[in-house]
Amino acid sequence: YLVTANTSAIGGTTIPLKDDGINPDETKDDAIYTGIQAISNGTGYETITATINDNTGNIFYASASLFVDDISPNAKIVINNNETYTKSREVQLNLNYSDNYGIDKCRYGNNLTELNNYEWEPCSNVKFWRLTENEEKKIVFYQVRDLAGNSATANDTIIYDKTPPAILI
Repeated sequence: YLVTANTSAIGGTTIPLKDDGINPDETKDDAIYTGIQAISNGTGYETITATINDNTGNIFYASASLFVDDISPNAKIVINNNETYTKSREVQLNLNYSDNYGIDKCRYGNNLTELNNYEWEPCSNVKFWRLTENEEKKIVFYQVRDLAGNSATANDTIIYDKTPPAILI
């Protein structure tokens, strides 16, 4: 058996744990693996330690350091340069995003349910977006995910009104 503790999603280390009967493990397929996690609450470097015991008195310890990021990224969205109204369903989203340790992907939606159903895509600072049909106040949601999987959601509003005013004489 080969058991691996993999932290590559956040640029970390892999610890291979082999139970193959080769030194220092004298008996094949007899190991008991336990993990001791020294993960605190907060961002910073942490250590994971694995203890391998082959039930014949041979104990081996392996450890790796990894970086824990529990801080959400920053996200900001502005529709059509902060205009109050639009007569077009096609709008421009100006987007800002940042994170101290790296951004992974972004996604967008006309409501929160839709947002959660959309696929993540590479982030950009400008995106052209299509509003829903009804003439009313619209909300566009924008979600940013960092390399550790933390996310932040932002939104902006604009009123979609394509009907010209009526002139009464």
